[in-house]
Amino acid sequence: MRQDGIREHGRLTNWLSDHRAALLVYVVVVVAYVILYVATIRSRPLYVPDSQYYFGMSLWYGGMSQEDAHAAVVELTRAARLFDGEYRGPSLDQMFNWGLVQPRVVLPLLAAPLVKAFGVAGIAVVTFCAGLALFLLLTRLIATRYGLGVAFATVMLTISSTFILYFSVAMTTEGISALCNAGLVVLAWRYQRSPSRWVLVAMVAVVVVSAFTRQATLIGAGAFAVAYLAAVFTSTRGRDWLAPAVAVVATSLAVQLLQSVAFPSFSQLDQFVEQSGGDTLLDALLGIPATVRHVLVGDFNSAAVYDHALIVLVLVSLVSLVLRWRRTESHLLLGAILGIALYNITNGSSTSFRYALPGLVFFTLAVAALMNDVTSWAQSRVRERQQESGTPTSA
Repeated sequence: MRQDGIREHGRLTNWLSDHRAALLVYVVVVVAYVILYVATIRSRPLYVPDSQYYFGMSLWYGGMSQEDAHAAVVELTRAARLFDGEYRGPSLDQMFNWGLVQPRVVLPLLAAPLVKAFGVAGIAVVTFCAGLALFLLLTRLIATRYGLGVAFATVMLTISSTFILYFSVAMTTEGISALCNAGLVVLAWRYQRSPSRWVLVAMVAVVVVSAFTRQATLIGAGAFAVAYLAAVFTSTRGRDWLAPAVAVVATSLAVQLLQSVAFPSFSQLDQFVEQSGGDTLLDALLGIPATVRHVLVGDFNSAAVYDHALIVLVLVSLVSLVLRWRRTESHLLLGAILGIALYNITNGSSTSFRYALPGLVFFTLAVAALMNDVTSWAQSRVRERQQESGTPTSA
């Protein structure tokens, strides 16, 4: 028995020694996340206007009547002074029967037992866990592909973004949506290494969960569709992306169609026309350049004041997209940007990266890929100079 204990202790010691660097990276990411989370909740409310819907739905799913749930939301909203002490939130009918929010059942379902036990703070527990899982998954994903150093630098830059962190942990759906897209990338690369129909089934399931979290699945669908098409025309790897792309795109379109039929009280097309300020679809289409300019200028101005880290992250990802235009990370990012543009244009408002957050994984992968190329090039130049000077290279 004692010898078994000694062997187990030895195995644990060896494992810790072998994984010391990885453990350090993950510990720092978690600590940074917690510190920045505390800083965020000390300066900004997690309960925002959209949270009213999820709080009301959580109460309803927890057994409360719709009337009582709506009354509780009104009381909390007034106490939180979201609208200067007045209530200008959703009516009872809009809270539970508006087609834009009705499909978003994942967050309130997850939060329902916690809300029943702890009140509205239960939603914050869910979003906190989703945000932590997102940044840890990004760390794992990037480290597996590009190494720990690149993963550490990329995730620390990402987590330093005020807007990214805030929208990941506020009482809204963006953090879970971003987590779903990160999971899709993990599954796609898993399928490419070892094709299995069960991986494709898992991808379909993740898309469905994402669709009933937030109607942002076209971001992932755009990323995978462009990755497949680009692979067909720029390399011989089109077959690697075919099955994942079909699974994601087909499921996204099917669920979008299902939701439009099941929840007809909201139309994205009507929203597009209304937000454009025009009277017809043609007016809205002609106003797209002005809408794009409005969104980009608004997002840049808000980031210029509040979030320089976000500017760096987006800028580096775009540089990577251009310089590495033949690589998969660039194709994924391009497709995601097209999906994000669709949502931003049809809604017509600046959101400070909020609508882009579900596609966060594609921005971080582009940044990590460029960072990996730069460090590899720098290391090769150092070795070349050492060889030229006769200096021994390190192992």
